[in-house]
Amino acid sequence: MLVAAIVLAITTPAPPTGGGTATLDYIAGHRTLYIVHQQLWLVPGVFGMVTYVALYPALKHLDRALAALGAVVGGSASALTLAIPTTTTGAPALVYLSDQFMATTDPARRAALAAAAETMIAQNRTTVVVGPLTTVGLLMSPS
Repeated sequence: MLVAAIVLAITTPAPPTGGGTATLDYIAGHRTLYIVHQQLWLVPGVFGMVTYVALYPALKHLDRALAALGAVVGGSASALTLAIPTTTTGAPALVYLSDQFMATTDPARRAALAAAAETMIAQNRTTVVVGPLTTVGLLMSPS
């Protein structure tokens, strides 16, 4: 899934990195591509979380404390991708905001939706924490 996400990121138009209005317009014009791209980045987090939780019973005979710590840190990193589902290119919630943005002509409502999109864009840095936590969790697990 991650390889497919990387291929899509290289071969398709990139979403804007800032600006609520520009982002919502981009999503409206590339809705299906945007949804597929977001899911390709986020779904592996589910598999990661399950894997880290499964590591504890598999490795507890080597070192119970390290196995537990590795499972908690690594599993938390993966769970974070689900708790705040963002990627460095956006978030699935932006699709809803884009739909609402395109459906209204009220300037005040459009401004509010663009501001909400800016808030979601600001959360895109969550993924910066996930990578290092995943690695630390793996290194803590006894081998």
